Amino acid sequence: MSHDLKGPLRRIKSFSQLLLLRESDKISEKGKEYLDFIDTSTDRMESLIVDTLDYAISGSKNLTAEFVDIHTLVTEKLNNIKFPNKDKGVIHLNLPKTKIKVYKQLIGLVFYNLVNNGIKFNNSEIPTVKVDFSESKNFWNFTVEDNGIGIDYIYAEEIFKPFIRISKKKTEGTGIGLSICKRVVSLHNGEIGLEKTPEGNTVFKFSISKHL
Repeated sequence: MSHDLKGPLRRIKSFSQLLLLRESDKISEKGKEYLDFIDTSTDRMESLIVDTLDYAISGSKNLTAEFVDIHTLVTEKLNNIKFPNKDKGVIHLNLPKTKIKVYKQLIGLVFYNLVNNGIKFNNSEIPTVKVDFSESKNFWNFTVEDNGIGIDYIYAEEIFKPFIRISKKKTEGTGIGLSICKRVVSLHNGEIGLEKTPEGNTVFKFSISKHL
């Protein structure tokens, strides 16, 4: 269904871009504004389809946990992140050097969504996200800290509900990302939550069980 839905959207986007390219001299500035709105809306709809699919998959129990190089997996996943301010941004990664047991198809979504939010909801000249970890007897514990706009702690539970967007900053997004994180972490028999540093930065903390 995801594939079938994305097909028409790509055609709408392609033909609106083709119209602008070939008939630009005949289209008014207002008409060009309308075409740009079509282009932006199709991008948002495609993101919604992808995120909804990820959300559905994140609740699946028909998966097999396996040992993976988590540093390599996360690095590859984060390659898709775009920095909004002329590609200025820093991501510090400190992850286990040993292979850990996870649901490979899903765990990357947690790191991607948390890091991407830290970059996206950020007014700093150089958006910065730090990913760190610690190890206990039964869990791998991870933190994702950013220097972004922060989240009021009164929304600590609300933000993990589907389609909830707390920030009023005008950015792309569907409001599903943190819901996906919560479902994936739960599937790993762990917990996820947020804290704030004295500087007002947001720190997401999550754990995954060593006994999957």
